[in-house]
Amino acid sequence: MTNNVKQNCADAHDLLRKENFKGVEEYLTIKGLSKRIKYKKQTLYNYIYNGKFILGKHYIKPSPKKILFIWSAIHTWMGDTTTIQLQKCNDSKEPKKNNKKERFQACVINI
Repeated sequence: MTNNVKQNCADAHDLLRKENFKGVEEYLTIKGLSKRIKYKKQTLYNYIYNGKFILGKHYIKPSPKKILFIWSAIHTWMGDTTTIQLQKCNDSKEPKKNNKKERFQACVINI
């Protein structure tokens, strides 16, 4: 086969795969989600514990030890939380050099 025919076959295969799985939900394990969104596994466990991920909405537990994340819900959550808004700091007050809290508080980041 020529390269052009191989490429056309690959494109057709990708298109068929997308059409066949159009209504199918994708589930990811902790390890799979960690690799996909570049978060550590412990961070994901912390999000579950802190309530950022909600059982039934962001993840399911088919067994007591197994956690499967719903990719469409995580993708939506990522779109909502990754918009970082930097608020302009109040530059009118110069922080005191002896106050560590004020010295390191440059601006507020909303995540």
